[in-house]
Amino acid sequence: MKLVLNNWLVAQVEAVAETVALSKALRARPAPVPGSDRRCPLGSPYAVAKARMMISGDFSPGFALRLAFKDAGLALDAAQELGLSLPLTAALAPRWRQAIADGTQTTT
Repeated sequence: MKLVLNNWLVAQVEAVAETVALSKALRARPAPVPGSDRRCPLGSPYAVAKARMMISGDFSPGFALRLAFKDAGLALDAAQELGLSLPLTAALAPRWRQAIADGTQTTT
């Protein structure tokens, strides 16, 4: 179950980071973030908290990237054994491998 939850966690954080980056690139107002309004149930409390931190410029790490990468690999291995496809996790793995090679130590 830990592997399942970690896979969900890192997918949420990646989605939040990309959403905040897109919002800034489009010069759109990044707040309110999805889920910050009780009428908009799109974000989990964790994702909303991370989005608020990113929007404010706080990129304090919450999870070692090498551990997220390890868990992604374990999730991909398990999925392959079960004949399941995890396209989001599969797409993230090479990016994380490169980020680790470039010296990035943490996810947000």
